[in-house]
This record gives sequence, C-alpha cells and structure tokens, in this order.
Amino acid sequence: MTVSEVARQRLEALQRRAGPDCVGFRFEGAIGSCRVSKPILVPVTAPVPGAREFRAGGVVLYASGEFAEILDTASFAVDDAFLFGRGLTVAWPHRAGGCPNCR
Repeated sequence: MTVSEVARQRLEALQRRAGPDCVGFRFEGAIGSCRVSKPILVPVTAPVPGAREFRAGGVVLYASGEFAEILDTASFAVDDAFLFGRGLTVAWPHRAGGCPNCR
C-alpha cells in the first residue's frame, strides 16, 4: 500500500475528528472502480480481530479477506479538483477475475 503525503495528513485529520477512542479504521470497500474510488472507512475503538493491519503514518487501516488483498497494492491519494473530486481516493491495479467493484 502506498499513501501520498497529503492522503496521510487527511487520514490523520480524520482520525482526530473521530475522537480520542479511535484506534484506526476498518476498510469496508470503496465506491467507484479500481481506477479511482472513495474508500469506505469505519472508525474502530479496538483492533479488528482477524484483520490485517496497514499503516499510513500514525493511522492503522484494518482489512480482511479480499479487501486486505486490495490494500496490498492500493494507492491512497487526495483529489483536489475544484468541482467534483475533493477528498480521499483509493485506486488499485485491476485484478484477474475482476475486482469487487468491477464485477
């Protein structure tokens, strides 16, 4: 997993806003395609049992199963387009057999 500096800062700000009990986020997929998506991140107050941990600076992302495989090669960035983008994005290489979002 690669995380741009701006995306790392955005994730750290998101964790601060989630409150002092937040220890990271559970990655529950993304809205969009493998080319560019908005990640679905759910704040967690304890490590997620059975999930793999991915670190982005001081932020931990937890993912299980197919989502963990996606994060192995995912890239997080921030889209700063004036009209439509705005926000954290995630992309990953299209996979043989299809991506969860492309099926």
